[in-house]
Amino acid sequence: MTLKNHTVRSDWQKAIEATLKGRQVDDLVVSANGINMPAFAHDRPEELPHLVTCSQPWQIADFFEAGQDLKALNSEIIAGLTGGLEAIGLDCSRRVMLLSDWEQTWQDVWLDMISCHVVIDSDTDQLDTLTHATKGAISGSIRFKGLDDEWQLVCQKHCFDTLPGMRCLVLEIDLAGDVVASIKHFLSDMAAHWSFWSKQHDVDLSYIASQFVVHVSLSQRYLLNIACLRALRVLWMQNLDILGVPFVPLMITTIPATSTLTTDVHHNMIAAALQTQAAVLGGCDVHFNRISLVPTTFDRRIARNQQHMLRLESGLGFVQDPLAGSYYMEQLTSQIVHLSRQT
Repeated sequence: MTLKNHTVRSDWQKAIEATLKGRQVDDLVVSANGINMPAFAHDRPEELPHLVTCSQPWQIADFFEAGQDLKALNSEIIAGLTGGLEAIGLDCSRRVMLLSDWEQTWQDVWLDMISCHVVIDSDTDQLDTLTHATKGAISGSIRFKGLDDEWQLVCQKHCFDTLPGMRCLVLEIDLAGDVVASIKHFLSDMAAHWSFWSKQHDVDLSYIASQFVVHVSLSQRYLLNIACLRALRVLWMQNLDILGVPFVPLMITTIPATSTLTTDVHHNMIAAALQTQAAVLGGCDVHFNRISLVPTTFDRRIARNQQHMLRLESGLGFVQDPLAGSYYMEQLTSQIVHLSRQT
């Protein structure tokens, strides 16, 4: 098909229809992970609400694991903060942290200047030691990993009482798989939390809303990542309206999915840059960038500086919901919202 410069719409449509060999233009669809949409813009999709994040611009973060050498861990955290980290992720699920362990980990770290996102796999005693080590002056989120549902609820109630700055209703979504099924599972879990805490424990709905965090593992599907993050905020606002709860921003944290990392660090660097950009355009609050499953000090520096470059040199993150009004993005977001609501 050949088109001249400055072709008017009617000439363009005739050329397209000739190429389609009898099929109509409206028969063409674009498919993204099984989500079908019209290939050409005719009518705008239903108007979506203005999407508001918790943090603008996003917080630059890195994830660490508490192993045997806590002194080395503290040094890595200090190096990251010196390099411009604004949030710390710490996985303690493979180690029971004593009071002295927490103190060594947080030595010379100004917790009131950053947000902390902690993963633990233990009982309420570990929450108590974290509270004592930080004097309760810690904010961010805390995720309970590997515990049965009943024990997670016990830990969450204990967190309400002892660590008010830590959101503890953390739900996970993996966009590297079936995104609609994953978001449906998120909605089901969120509804269970609303019901459990408000009806059985008489916790205020506004307080429950302030405790939610969604931890999203990003795929390598750039536009779909953006649309899914936007859809999460739409679904969140719809739920608040249904429950009659005053607006509270949903905290969304993002990280490249483990399945998207290869053994080629150079490949991962390019993929991570696109995933970071998608996370920010989609409205994440905290992004944990990574270019290796077992990062070296240099890997961490590269992953950290990618975020600095995107923010400081590209100006990314200083506009809320910058893709609002894009036909494709609005249509894809609306379609994900619609499919996620279907039973």
